[in-house]
Amino acid sequence: MPFAVVVNNFPIIGVIRGNAYITSPEWYIAVFALEAFTIGLFEEFAFRGVLLPFVLENRATSRKSIFWATVISSAAFGGIHIFNLFAGAGIGGVLLQIGYSFLIGGMCAIVLLYTRCIWICVMLHAIYDFCGYLIPTLGEGIIWDSVTVTITTILGAFALIFMLVWLSRITPENVQKLYANNKNENALN
Repeated sequence: MPFAVVVNNFPIIGVIRGNAYITSPEWYIAVFALEAFTIGLFEEFAFRGVLLPFVLENRATSRKSIFWATVISSAAFGGIHIFNLFAGAGIGGVLLQIGYSFLIGGMCAIVLLYTRCIWICVMLHAIYDFCGYLIPTLGEGIIWDSVTVTITTILGAFALIFMLVWLSRITPENVQKLYANNKNENALN
């Protein structure tokens, strides 16, 4: 389900209909993919690799505390995007970005807690950014149409249910395994 969410961020319907397309040279796509990967790498290590474990450490004693740690780290991730106002972004766009960043942050936090692999989160984040910003950055056209909005809404509802089920299955023991993996890796370095 997380992979479907990130791929859905690409304007598939607009591209199929010929309403969205890339106008930049092809080699820009590779540079853009590297940029998306770098952003995903930095943000995932900062928010899911540092902040989430910090919030969870010594507090992951119940499913409720794990839930709230996930919400807190996701809210911080979403909230940090308010600084895009200083880069000239409009208030409406920034508020939308804060909202979907909160949701993607929650999804990545749950994926990390469930899989104990931050690299999956990095790739999901990078693909999400690549798919969502490719046309607006290197092309032009209609990105959001009624079909895309409908599919995104339905997929989002299923993803929310799926993520809540995953989150309900994560136990404090799962979180402790995450810490055990981190402590073992740190001991090797």
